[in-house]
Amino acid sequence: MRKFAAGALVAAGGPALAQVGGQAAWLWDVTTENGDAIVEPGETATITLSIDMTPDVNGPDGPVIGFGVANFNTIGGGGAANGQILEWEILNTLDDLTGDLTETDGVSLTNTWVGQDPDFGEFVFLDPLDVLQFKWGTVDYGNYTVAYDTETLAVGNPPMTQNILVWEGEFLGEFDVFHWPIAEAAIVFDVVPAPSGLALVAGGIACMSARRRS
Repeated sequence: MRKFAAGALVAAGGPALAQVGGQAAWLWDVTTENGDAIVEPGETATITLSIDMTPDVNGPDGPVIGFGVANFNTIGGGGAANGQILEWEILNTLDDLTGDLTETDGVSLTNTWVGQDPDFGEFVFLDPLDVLQFKWGTVDYGNYTVAYDTETLAVGNPPMTQNILVWEGEFLGEFDVFHWPIAEAAIVFDVVPAPSGLALVAGGIACMSARRRS
């Protein structure tokens, strides 16, 4: 059985298969309590990060079995420090291999490890695959944009930057993990001082007044 440890992947032997190879990308989604992606007074933002793989996951029969391992940070940028991360959760049992090792300074999440092994526990064949969800809140309901960026770290041996590991082969036959490059996510959402409908009405009134004065 392959064993995973924080900071390293220990694989038994070298790759035994011809590599399919592919490209992955971080996807993101933002929702608030009223169903839109705008943080209004009293609301919080729930951000979900997912991994999309190309070629797609084909399931147990392969050749792409499913997601393997990733180590990444979620870094708060513009506007993020106006609020704080209230909670987070690793999804789809992807913290079973190492436990949740994520750390936070209140604004960013760092050292998040997620992974799964065909020889260990539950295996999820989803693609895209929901990986991490976190909630961001603020008491500063001004007009500004909040930004977060993923930062995927080196995984495996030899180490490579900006990569994940993906299982290829046949789930009940011959399989191994391979490096796939991954495109990072640039997450953005807006904070407003009033509900979005009222803000649009107020904006329309302001435009009408401006036209009357001209």
